[in-house]
Amino acid sequence: MNTNNSTIWTRDFILLCLATLLMATAFYFLIPTLPVFITEIIKAEKGVTGAILAAFTVSALIVRPFVGYALDRWGRKVIYLISFFLMMLLFNGYVFASTIFLMVLCLHVYYRKFCVPFRIFSSFIYKISPLPAS
Repeated sequence: MNTNNSTIWTRDFILLCLATLLMATAFYFLIPTLPVFITEIIKAEKGVTGAILAAFTVSALIVRPFVGYALDRWGRKVIYLISFFLMMLLFNGYVFASTIFLMVLCLHVYYRKFCVPFRIFSSFIYKISPLPAS
């Protein structure tokens, strides 16, 4: 996928950056509203809310070795596209999360899909960037 262009501002680079920007924006809009949603809509206690958000972070650590294996086994592009589209679909799952269990399930599955494209992003950028001058 390396091109011989001398500029990094190619179509592939711009589309990859735009897709990553939109995905990160959706995720970071979710983070500050999640504790409010859990405590006020689901009516969970503050301690439970903290435990849910802690599990959200821990799930990222658990998933990363499996993500690395999947990337090596099935290829970056396939895993990136699958996780990106699943993440778009799962983002709407929070509307239906009416219990603590469903919220934890949504968070876990969503974050598993969230951490994959960000791990692949840098390798894609490396592949589409022009080769350094020797």
